[in-house]
Amino acid sequence: MENLEEYGINLKCSQCGNIPSTPARHCGKCGGSIKIKCGQCGHLSEWGRHYCEKCGNPLPRISEPPEKPSSPFSSKAKSAAQPGTPDKPAAPSRPVFSLKLQSLQEAVDEIGDSFRKKLRDLSSRKKKEQDSINRNTQENKKNPEKTMADKKNSQNPPNISFTEPDDRKKKDSGRKKQFPSEDRAEKKKKTDVPENTDRNNASTGNSDSARISARDSSRISDPSEKSSVKKISFYALLIGIVAALAGTLYYVLVRPYLPKLQLTIAAKDYLTAFTQGRYEDAYKMLSTNSKLICPLEDYLYYNKNNFSGSREFRNIEVHSIAPTHALVKYQIRDDKGEWTDDYTSFLREQDKWTRPYAWTLYQPIQDSLNRRDYIQALYLAQKLYMTDPANPVSSAYLCMAEYHSGLYDKSAESCDSTLQSIEDYPVKMNAEELNWVMVYLGGSLVQQNRKRSAFDVFDRLEEKNNLLPEQQCAYRYDRAELFLKNSDSEKAKADLRIASGICREKDPVRQKVSFLLKQLDGKASSEAIAFAQRSKIREDLPTVEDLRRQIIKSEARKRGSGRYAPSDAWKAEYKGNANYRVRLESTYLNTETGKPETNDIFVVIVNLWKNTGTIEKPMELPEEFR
Repeated sequence: MENLEEYGINLKCSQCGNIPSTPARHCGKCGGSIKIKCGQCGHLSEWGRHYCEKCGNPLPRISEPPEKPSSPFSSKAKSAAQPGTPDKPAAPSRPVFSLKLQSLQEAVDEIGDSFRKKLRDLSSRKKKEQDSINRNTQENKKNPEKTMADKKNSQNPPNISFTEPDDRKKKDSGRKKQFPSEDRAEKKKKTDVPENTDRNNASTGNSDSARISARDSSRISDPSEKSSVKKISFYALLIGIVAALAGTLYYVLVRPYLPKLQLTIAAKDYLTAFTQGRYEDAYKMLSTNSKLICPLEDYLYYNKNNFSGSREFRNIEVHSIAPTHALVKYQIRDDKGEWTDDYTSFLREQDKWTRPYAWTLYQPIQDSLNRRDYIQALYLAQKLYMTDPANPVSSAYLCMAEYHSGLYDKSAESCDSTLQSIEDYPVKMNAEELNWVMVYLGGSLVQQNRKRSAFDVFDRLEEKNNLLPEQQCAYRYDRAELFLKNSDSEKAKADLRIASGICREKDPVRQKVSFLLKQLDGKASSEAIAFAQRSKIREDLPTVEDLRRQIIKSEARKRGSGRYAPSDAWKAEYKGNANYRVRLESTYLNTETGKPETNDIFVVIVNLWKNTGTIEKPMELPEEFR
């Protein structure tokens, strides 16, 4: 095999796949024909081909080797050997064959001849078929009676009956006696033939196809099978109606009450573990944020030190429920005392109800508010609200922290949410805390210039008789500012005078009340002048006071003498509603008349309550300051 491959010859048996070691027309293993393998595309061509039948690549010319000589061990070989010559092993015989390559032009010509031969064969075959069709047509025209008989035979194919064994006949006869209707159906299947049987099958004498078509047609027309199909359709329709009705009942009757049932079970499990002192089991039912702000050690320490004795609960009911939060009402008592109503909130996390726990944040938030660390109070209040958003206590602390942080739009929303939810969420918030929420709501609305809503809140506060002095001081100051927004300074003064008599000495609002009342009484001229002096005409220039001083020095250097330097004086007059007209007067000596002259070189309207100033007469600037 290796010798043939050295010469570029690849042979292979077409039947067993054997690769011969010497050229031969037939396989020495199975007797199959040997084919030549193309070295370019691998296609197997017939023996004697000079080109590849697939790609046209030239193939080597191979001839079979002559017959092998007789064995060296035969008697003739032994007698031919010379005496005295030592025996030597015979050298392996090398296959004898001849190799001749065909030229490319010869291969192309041979391929063309092969294709032309195939086309001639195909044309002749088609011509024979057409001639046969023409002869049949002419015979039909000559013998119309024979044609009609053939058509009749094709429409009525012959019935074919089969002889059954004796045992089978006995069994079938017994069954036919018991079921005569089936006997008739079987008989009908064997004898009846549909009129629309395929004519092509009849003309060719295909009796099996005709029999199968008749059997299928009788099956379709079987009334018993039609009735079974109707029954199946009826049952399928009935099942669909029942399924739709069950789904409707589930969505209408069961599904609305399913979250409520799950909430009741979760509340019962939590309260049972909590009242029995199984705090570790109760901790597992807390929400995710609750576990983040309150570790297990703190939870155990707080409950073990704040609750002692026996406790029991009863009468669990869902007070209010929403898609994300709910409130559960129940009764509880300690050491067999009196039953009291209590409430517990729950949050829905990943399709289950969990208990929010944020008691540990209440006191730190209150301490931050007392020491006026409003940034820390806001941070803790936001964390509390994220833990228990449905609880009015959370939104109340957030309302206070946002108000003191100057986030008036946020505080108004949080305060209003607290007052709205307290009616549906009866938690333990006393009247003092709710009054503070209303005070902060009114102040936030004033800062947002929402006058109508602010007046409604202040009217509700004025009707209350249990307000603390600090609360009265705060809401009257806010209402005074609201009157000033409406340019009603008299009502603003009335509220400020009441607040000045109520506010305590250490109350931070007291200073704001006193200063605003001083502005409205026209006694804040010095503050107005100081405001004008500290203001700037342009951002790239110094304050008005420093700018005027630099201009005077520049003019003195130009004159070369300081005896004609002008003198300035600041004056202010009250214009009502916290507005003051501040003037900068400059007195200088007129060199032509020799008399002093006074002019207003800068005039500004200052509103101390708004901390704004409007220039009425601008200051003239020299070239070097423009």
